[in-house]
Amino acid sequence: MKVLDRFENRVLMTARQAHESYFPARNNNFPEWLLIFAVLKYMDSHIESPHRDIEGLLTDPSIVENREFEKHLSRSIASGQLKDLTTEASAYTGEREFSSEKLAAMVTYLTSRGQTICRSKLKKLLFFCDFTNYCLFSGSISGANYIRDRFAPEFEHFDERFATLVSDGVVRVENPRTRDENVVASDPSIIGALTMLEIVTIHWVFGNFASLSCRAMKDRVKSEHVYRFTPRDKYVAYEYAGLLKETPSAFA
Repeated sequence: MKVLDRFENRVLMTARQAHESYFPARNNNFPEWLLIFAVLKYMDSHIESPHRDIEGLLTDPSIVENREFEKHLSRSIASGQLKDLTTEASAYTGEREFSSEKLAAMVTYLTSRGQTICRSKLKKLLFFCDFTNYCLFSGSISGANYIRDRFAPEFEHFDERFATLVSDGVVRVENPRTRDENVVASDPSIIGALTMLEIVTIHWVFGNFASLSCRAMKDRVKSEHVYRFTPRDKYVAYEYAGLLKETPSAFA
């Protein structure tokens, strides 16, 4: 992970230096994630060895003098703004409004398969479900916002949403707030609110991550670009779903 960490840090540093050099008066006109994607796209198409050559983007005379990198960033940012990717509804909810019905169905599916799922693990599984679905089908399932906190992207207002699911009888919690905590679905028929493609996504996420321990889940989420490229306490952009380390490519 050390090489990857250095690479990510260089990407972030390059994006922030480019912001200061090329867009000093546009502090609030576009989000940082849009600039990071522009940097990554340029590296992918112009640099043979990104891990080694990234530092030259702002210092190489052949790049600086003809403003090649600056022009690329400007075009990429403008394209994102024209596509309305920077609005809250599209960028931070996965192209859909929040649906409590979809959330109930997601939680029901994940907690009705016989695997022990505590609330902490459930939140991370929901994250992978929403972002994997966005990567595959250009839309989240729940329409939820996720906020990057210290340990993982957090489902916004999860405690309140989950309390509603419990009070509505969607799930029950066995051995609450202990090492043996387990969330159990009460009515599997609620899964019917999901489309077949959404079920495919959730089934894949469950099969790949549900058996991990809570500690392993936390480490996995923290290793993702989506977590590392998002500043703490900021909304996570669904566009980062394209950088997930693992997705069900057979269904893409």
